[in-house]
Amino acid sequence: MIPGLLLILTRTEPGKGAFQMGSIFGLGFALPSLYWMNFMPVTGFPVLGWVALSSYHAVYYGGWAWFAGWLLKRFDGDPCALTWIGRTIWAIQLSALWVAIEFTIGRFLTGFPWLQVGVTQFELVPLIQLASITGVGGLSFLVVWFSISFALALEGMARNPSSRAMAWREIFLPLSMVALIFAWGTGRVREIDQAMERSAIPVRVATIQPSVPQTMIWDPAAETNRFNRLLELSREALKDKPQLLLWPEAAMPGYLRHERHISEQVIELVREHEVWLVCNGNDARYAEGVGPPGRPDHFNTAFLVSPAGELVAQYDKQHLVIFGEYVPLSEWLPLLKWFTPIEVGFKPGTEAVQFPVLNASVLICFEDAFAHLARRAVTEKTRYLINLTNDGWFGRGPEQWQHAINSIFRSVETGRPLLRSANDGISCWIDPAGRVRDAFSDAGGSKIGLPRTGSVYAEGIQQFDVRLPLHNITTFYWKHGNWFVWGCFAVVGLSVMRGRLALAGGVQPARVEPS
Repeated sequence: MIPGLLLILTRTEPGKGAFQMGSIFGLGFALPSLYWMNFMPVTGFPVLGWVALSSYHAVYYGGWAWFAGWLLKRFDGDPCALTWIGRTIWAIQLSALWVAIEFTIGRFLTGFPWLQVGVTQFELVPLIQLASITGVGGLSFLVVWFSISFALALEGMARNPSSRAMAWREIFLPLSMVALIFAWGTGRVREIDQAMERSAIPVRVATIQPSVPQTMIWDPAAETNRFNRLLELSREALKDKPQLLLWPEAAMPGYLRHERHISEQVIELVREHEVWLVCNGNDARYAEGVGPPGRPDHFNTAFLVSPAGELVAQYDKQHLVIFGEYVPLSEWLPLLKWFTPIEVGFKPGTEAVQFPVLNASVLICFEDAFAHLARRAVTEKTRYLINLTNDGWFGRGPEQWQHAINSIFRSVETGRPLLRSANDGISCWIDPAGRVRDAFSDAGGSKIGLPRTGSVYAEGIQQFDVRLPLHNITTFYWKHGNWFVWGCFAVVGLSVMRGRLALAGGVQPARVEPS
C-alpha cells in the first residue's frame, strides 16, 4: 500500500513540498530495504554505497509524488474534485509512471531492478502468472492502481462516511481486474502442473553450498583448504548418483583452464562419478590479435565439464557488479580502485550460451534479477535456467531472500524452470509457475516454498528431483518482451502532453458530480 500512503502524505503539499516529502518517504523505504549493503566486509565504502543508492531511489519517489500533484494542479491538488472517470484516469496515469520509473531504475546506469513493487506478490502464485504476459511491470501496475484506488476510497469515506457505495466504486475496477487475473492464473498453473506430470524429464541434481565467507574468498592462503572441502562435499553428494552437479559462484578458487592442480582434481571427480558439472571460476584470455607479453582479459565464467572430463562449454558473465567486478573510469581515475577490494577488473561477456546438458542456459550472480538478460538467454530449445551466485558478499541477512524472490519471476516470464546454486543463501529449484519446489536449509530443506525452518546460510548439500517439461512452455513476455512497459511510457508521455494543454487552457476540466 506504499503508493496510496505516499499520496495521502503528500495530499496537502503540492509542488516542491510533494517532491520533498516523497523523497523523504522514499528514503525511509529504501534505507531499511537495502541495509544489507552494510554487511559487505569492506571498510568505508558500503555505507557510502548504501546511502547513495537509497538516495537515488528516493529521488524517483519524490518525482512521482510531484507528478501526482502536477496532474491535479488545475483542481488545487484535490483528486476528489474529479469525476469518478477522472480519478480512474489519474490513478492509471500514476500507475503507468510508477512502472516507467521502476524500469528506468532497473536499466539506467547499469541498472538495479531490486525494489519493484510487483515482486512483493511472489506468494500469490495465480496472480504472478500475469508476469508471463507483461513481466513484473504488469504486477507493479496492478498493485499501484489498487493502492491508489484504496486511498481514494478511504478519503471518500472520511469526507462522507454514510456513502459506502462511493468507496466501493473506487476499488471496483482494480479489484475486478485482480479477480480476473486470479481466475486465469489458476487455470495456467493447472496447465503447467499437467504438463509436468504427464510429459516431463526427471533429472536428479545435486548442489553444493560451501558457505564460504567473502573474506576467505579473498584470502589466497585459504584456497587449498576451501577447495578440498568443496571436493569432500561433492563426493558426499555424488553418492546418490545425480546426473548434474552444481557448484555456486566463487566456490572454486583460481582459474580452471590455467591451473593444473585444479583442473586435474575436477576431471578426476567427474570421471570417477560420471556426472556433468556446472561450476564457476575465473578465466583469462587474450583478445583477438593480442598475445604475450600483453595483458589478457579476465572474465567471471561458468564452465560445463562433461563426465569424460572435457570442457564442453563456457559462459562469460555479461552484467558485472559495479565496484565489485569492475571499477568505472579506473583508467583515468586510478584513485577509485582504493575504494574497492578488487585487484583485477573483469571484462563482460557479449552473449548468452546454451549448455548441452539437457539444453540449459546459465546466469551468474545477480543476472537473474534482470528480466531482459534471462529472456535473452532463453531460446526455443532452452529447457531450464541455472543461476550460480555468491551472496556471501552480504553476510547473513535479507539480501539472500530478496535475491531469490526476484529470481522467481524469471521462471514465470520465460516459462522455464530455474535451478539456483548459492554459496550461502537460497539454493533451490523453481518451476515455470514460480513456485519454489525444493530449497536448501540445514533443517532438511523445504519441499514447497521458501524454507521456514533451519538456516539457509549453512554449509551443506541438497538433492533436487527436478522435472523438466518435455515440451517447452511459451510465454507472451518471452516472445514480445517489455511491450507493457513501453505502453506505460506512452501513457506517461500522453499525460504530460494533455496536462500541459490543460494548464494552458486548451482542455476544459471534468467537473465533479455533487456529493
